Amino acid sequence: MKKLFLITAFISTGLSLEAQQKKNNLQIQALGNYALTKEYSDFSFYPMNGIGIQYERRINKGFGIALKYSQWMNQDLMKALERPLFRENFIVPGTGEKNDGGGVLTTYSGYRFFDLSGTYTRELNKWHRFTFRQGLSYTTGQNEYIYPTDVFVPTHTLRSELETGKHFGGVTDISYDYLFWKQRINIGINIGARYYVGLPWINYTGGMHLGFNF
Repeated sequence: MKKLFLITAFISTGLSLEAQQKKNNLQIQALGNYALTKEYSDFSFYPMNGIGIQYERRINKGFGIALKYSQWMNQDLMKALERPLFRENFIVPGTGEKNDGGGVLTTYSGYRFFDLSGTYTRELNKWHRFTFRQGLSYTTGQNEYIYPTDVFVPTHTLRSELETGKHFGGVTDISYDYLFWKQRINIGINIGARYYVGLPWINYTGGMHLGFNF
């Protein structure tokens, strides 16, 4: 009887551990970025120039929570935004003073993203699953402004200054995963969108990821 009890306890512990292993997921991501600007309707694609790492925990049935950090690898990712600015006869407004309301924002670079999302996972079977994520996001990076150095000269030279941008917003993401090696490893694709208060662009992302379930 005692032996039977020990066997039963051992099996139950194993099943419990197996269930626990399915509640946590850690993955690395390679991301591409689509930048759709609101001001100039400029649509640009930057392939696989972002990386990310994400931790996700299942809380109740299909619902969970996810923490994610990602960043642009190309420091001048949004350099394409300045194309419409330097058209013929373009004049940079302002007196040359930093706080006079003049100047033009030309480049966004080095942006990093911190996400906290709620998740819902739909498992089709033990090999295939879809996950939807919706949450809050915080981003920070460098914004480059150009200012005139001499407003009395028509062909004045320009100077640039960097300022740190800090913005709050939201993030939406959906992913597909294929699981193997006893559902310990998952590989898949994901697409998503980021939108922030005070930024004139929406960052659409897409990429691949590799994860470990424990």
